[in-house]
Amino acid sequence: MKWLLTFMMPRKWFLLLSIGVMALESICGIQAVALQQKFIDSVIINQQYGLFWPTLGWISAAFLLHALLFTLGPHTTHLNMAYFHKRLAGQFMKTIYRLPMSKLRKERSGSYVQFFSNDIENVYGLLGSDIARGMQQLIAAVLLIAIVAKANMMMLVALFLFIVVYIGMGKYFSSRMKKAARAVQENRSALVVQLEESISGTREVIAFHREEWERTQYKNVFQRYYESIMNEGKWLNKQMLATDPFKWAMKLLVIVYGGYLVINHSLSIGMFVVVFQLTSMLGDTCQSLFNTVMGLSGRMASVERVREALEENMFDPGSEPLEGKVSSLRFQQVGFTYESEEQQVLHEVTLDMPMGKKIAFVGASGSGKSTVAHLLSRFFEPGSGEIVVNGMDLKDIRRDAWTEHIGIVFQDPYIFPDSIANNIKLGLDATEEQITKVCQAVEIDEHIRSLPLQYETPLGERGMTLSGGQRQRIALARALLRDPEILILDEATSALDLETERTFQRNLDTLREGKTTIIIAHRLSTIENADVIYVMQKGRIVDAGTHEELMSESRAYHSLLAAHAELQVS
Repeated sequence: MKWLLTFMMPRKWFLLLSIGVMALESICGIQAVALQQKFIDSVIINQQYGLFWPTLGWISAAFLLHALLFTLGPHTTHLNMAYFHKRLAGQFMKTIYRLPMSKLRKERSGSYVQFFSNDIENVYGLLGSDIARGMQQLIAAVLLIAIVAKANMMMLVALFLFIVVYIGMGKYFSSRMKKAARAVQENRSALVVQLEESISGTREVIAFHREEWERTQYKNVFQRYYESIMNEGKWLNKQMLATDPFKWAMKLLVIVYGGYLVINHSLSIGMFVVVFQLTSMLGDTCQSLFNTVMGLSGRMASVERVREALEENMFDPGSEPLEGKVSSLRFQQVGFTYESEEQQVLHEVTLDMPMGKKIAFVGASGSGKSTVAHLLSRFFEPGSGEIVVNGMDLKDIRRDAWTEHIGIVFQDPYIFPDSIANNIKLGLDATEEQITKVCQAVEIDEHIRSLPLQYETPLGERGMTLSGGQRQRIALARALLRDPEILILDEATSALDLETERTFQRNLDTLREGKTTIIIAHRLSTIENADVIYVMQKGRIVDAGTHEELMSESRAYHSLLAAHAELQVS
């Protein structure tokens, strides 16, 4: 609750305005009914016809103002909901980009989609509308009780007993509804995740003839969701069966007891008519207030999930600027272990990377090459030791300042469902000539121009309309367009054929002359001209040097070349 109040504070005046408008709406509606007592008793029964037009005018004015506020109230709540929706979504996106990569690797992407579509929606609805609506209903209930008390205190006492029982039942059902609502949210999230992954994995499901298995998986998840929905519905039905009779009993009480008071001249006919209408309004208001409280208890489950998400332990992005060019880059006794693994991936790695040179890392699968790229990109932080850039620990440098200096291309790049040009620009303000130049460098310009829409050709989800090699070349063009000071290629050409890769490497050498290029190599033949090659084994740097130096001095490098040659022959 403290987090909720803190989150609301920047919008407090507009929230108070919304509550005020909606409260005034209820007051006008109630006053329009209350004025009928004077019209009936004074004008009709006592024949004071001089009060006819003034009383009718006040009643009409109250109804008109009520109608005006009835349209204005929802407008203010919609503005509040839009504000909180934008703010919550923005904060969550900021949180996502500052979460540790280990957390993102563990969480299924569908759960984040469900979080956006369900939990955030519940919270901005609660903040923007439900609280104001609840306050409106509470104020209306207090005003109605005051009018009934003025008419007859005994009648109010009798009605109050009904209301106490009503609220007691609300408390009873509230905790059970909250538990049922959380179960529905969790199972709905699981269902969305399952559906998204089923669609994303369509190719593999068909290829391995696992359609029936996938349908069974979905059916099982859906069954749990269905059972939670039925359980929530069961509690809703119980709540309605328990509370609706009380509303009708209140009306019956007013008819019987109010009629008795009228017969005994203890209550005027006008007041009887007004009290009967207001009692009906009181019953409806209590019902609405009860439903709002029930809804609030259900949405508090979403509030808790949103609070937990926004208060996740975030990745420390650093605070120091990085001015000028990167003049030195050093790994100093760096060790690292992935959170999901027990075995250490890097062991006290120490090396100085020469800036402005072509640097390559080679080694068998699992030797730690890609981990070096991940640490340089700050997707992870070293478990021990430090990466020193221009004399500063990399983790102290602002991540946004560091990423302005580097670019990285992965083995399995993500392609957005957008045009080819937009996938290459990725928000960068670039000219057509610049895009064409980098596409020619990665040997894909000719293919793009053969397409009917050329660079405006839309790509499918995750680039499914492209081959693996084409996806890699789009990603390479994306990185080259930014012309970063340090370019990291993490097996970024593994899907290219040998001839295309060699052509690309020649173009890369021309484009990147005098700039730092770090290559995680999968084909050793393509990095023979590297200025320095680091040979890795089981998380350690075992040798370093040029191709010629390693050929004459490194047994580990010889073994890699032999294994690579044998693989090519096979």
